Amino acid sequence: MRVSVYAATLLAVAAAGCADSTAKLKGRLLEGGQPVNFAGHQTGLSFHLLTDGKTDPNWIYPAAVAPDGTFEMLASGGTLPPGRYRVQLESWGSARGGPLTDRFGGRFSKDRSRVECEVTPGRNDLMIDLPPP
Repeated sequence: MRVSVYAATLLAVAAAGCADSTAKLKGRLLEGGQPVNFAGHQTGLSFHLLTDGKTDPNWIYPAAVAPDGTFEMLASGGTLPPGRYRVQLESWGSARGGPLTDRFGGRFSKDRSRVECEVTPGRNDLMIDLPPP
């Protein structure tokens, strides 16, 4: 019986430690300090964990983006590990029935984006102001 109580205590302490080391992420995308309108576009937003300044292909977290530019990370149970992340953003649409194009011209692709953010344990409400071309 003591082993079971001891094991349960260890599990409770471990679970509490894990909860403190995760982050929740939501926010808004801005351009020139103004909210970005994504209506009529298919928009993809991902956060790539940086390890030694490079994106780690094993740690990618997609976020859902609303037409008003607000976003929330819902994948992975809505949590991600704290750390430094590179922001990838693509927004595909067409003008007057033309071909689909990324409104940012690939400036925020995984390899070209210079937008980074720090995610800390707990709740993170980010305002990401996209730099001009």
